[in-house]
Amino acid sequence: MDESNAPLDEGIVYRATLPLAWKPVPAMPSAEVQAQINETNVALLAMFGVLDEHPAEFKGGEPEVVQAIARLDIKIGLVLELVGELLRHQLALPKAFPVALSEQGLSWIVEPTTAPARGDLVRMDIYLKTGYPRPLRCWGEVISVEHSGRGVKIAARFRGMAEDMRDGLSKLIFRHHRRLIASQRSA
Repeated sequence: MDESNAPLDEGIVYRATLPLAWKPVPAMPSAEVQAQINETNVALLAMFGVLDEHPAEFKGGEPEVVQAIARLDIKIGLVLELVGELLRHQLALPKAFPVALSEQGLSWIVEPTTAPARGDLVRMDIYLKTGYPRPLRCWGEVISVEHSGRGVKIAARFRGMAEDMRDGLSKLIFRHHRRLIASQRSA
């Protein structure tokens, strides 16, 4: 199957209901703007990687040091949660939609009246962590629009994404998948 026609929500994907805003755009932004957005997205994905680390992952240290790091992690997590809660009240996050995020693109389900058309170029703001309400901004071309009982499933293939951003996105998706498997095994 040609990669441009391959389904975006097969394999390892990040499935969740997330705040998402999208809008059709007439063209891709300039190369300079794309580079700036990619740089911002890479930093955001790296920060999510740091926030996703847990003290249990720091092996080989003195038990007292590991415990101190665990206590600091809990305190920092609480502060971030409180700040995130304040920001969520200050900012109006977009409506949440069921999404499937892969390193190739994004698919989501919407009401038929708001669906973009196949071939549309769209700008998407994906809020991956509502505790840190800063979006991952991406552009994509709508490659499919499928009507289903729950609404319309849209699939958009990413365009203009730098390789380091794609790598960061791939790592985020894999960490999410790994945690999902671990939680299913422990249940």
